[in-house]
Amino acid sequence: MAIITLLLIHFCFSAYDYIIPAMDKAIVKTDIQIALPSGYYGRVAPRSGLAAKYFIDVGAGVVDEDYRGNVGVVLFNFNKDSFEGESSTPIYIQHSPKCGSKISDLKHNSFIE
Repeated sequence: MAIITLLLIHFCFSAYDYIIPAMDKAIVKTDIQIALPSGYYGRVAPRSGLAAKYFIDVGAGVVDEDYRGNVGVVLFNFNKDSFEGESSTPIYIQHSPKCGSKISDLKHNSFIE
């Protein structure tokens, strides 16, 4: 398992070699556990190289702030051939944007006339 940090973005790798059959999906384990600060979530985004070259896409792209288990990534193989992934191949990009917003009650709605 390895993580390379680059501008608050982490390129994350599978912990193991894996095979995703053609037109199928797999949960690929990273053996990574994270603890996000309150008000943040982990955003799992696909890598454009895997998508463009092999038709591999990421599903289920959110890690909640209270999740403490092994981060698994749902990968979809939309190719007609099986995909053989290696633990040295980055599988997704993670960043942690702040979530939430301040909500206020309006006493007078000036947008409606």
